Amino acid sequence: MEKQHEINSMGVVYVILLLGNIVIYTLSLILPNMGIRLPSTMCTVLCEIAILLPTIIYIKSKGDNISKRLGFHKIKISTVLLTVLLTLATTPIYIFTNLFSQLFVKNTVVQNSSEMLGGSAILTLIVVSVMAPICEEIAFRGFLFDGLKGIFPIIKAAVVSALLFGIMHLNFNQFCYAFVLGVIFALANHASGSTWTSVIMHSLFNFVNVSIFLAMQFSLEAQNIDIVQEQEAVRSQTGAMLYAVIFWGLISVICVFLVWLLLKAIAKNQGNLEAFKSSFARKDQLDASTDTGVRVHSLLNVPMVFSVLIGIAAMIIYQVTVL
Repeated sequence: MEKQHEINSMGVVYVILLLGNIVIYTLSLILPNMGIRLPSTMCTVLCEIAILLPTIIYIKSKGDNISKRLGFHKIKISTVLLTVLLTLATTPIYIFTNLFSQLFVKNTVVQNSSEMLGGSAILTLIVVSVMAPICEEIAFRGFLFDGLKGIFPIIKAAVVSALLFGIMHLNFNQFCYAFVLGVIFALANHASGSTWTSVIMHSLFNFVNVSIFLAMQFSLEAQNIDIVQEQEAVRSQTGAMLYAVIFWGLISVICVFLVWLLLKAIAKNQGNLEAFKSSFARKDQLDASTDTGVRVHSLLNVPMVFSVLIGIAAMIIYQVTVL
């Protein structure tokens, strides 16, 4: 019963942070029509605070040690280097899922480019590359994944936390690659035994992608080319898009094996290899799923189901009316 209560509580925390993000994002769309324009960076900061606060408040209310509960354990310098390599190996997989989603929906980041560049590029980089990864990894890997993996098999915990992470982005384009990255981030943390691993990966992804995007935007502006129109022109070339999806898909197949090898290398480097490998064993999964007081369907509680339904509904509404 205690574990089931913990699952329900995690669901409640997620509902609160999801609703907070929906409210802030909705206000950012409504307020400009009232003559009030919030800088994109400020909206991002508010969204990250809405993600962080419920998590920290809940942990404090239980009297737990925040750093220990969120898994911020020390990692070796060599593990940091392996984490950078893991990020590079994961990049083609991210590119593939991003391109695949664009066969059906627009590139959300490009669509919001004007808002992103409305303020300081340096401030945008700091918020997106430092604040966002820390807040989101605290909530989704440190809190949700670490909590779930103590109850469910590792893969199930990784997939569920990644699903909730993807939904939090409130659009289908980012949902696709956020879900895939969320699974890899979770497994990387499990391999290293520390949330710092996913923070590093998340920060690197955000920093590189936003830097490239900003450079492209400034370059196209100098040529009087609108980046949104340019990107949509590229996306409308179905043949070229399909070729790119197939090309990056094939590379991703190879990278999946590289990712797995690097995950094991990280686990070995941190002295966690045997525990890492055993957590994927069938016996371990069966034992976890039959743990006393926890049923296979125990994730289907009211907060979790409500949050998933409202998240999907929000994504559909925003996709149809805004994006």
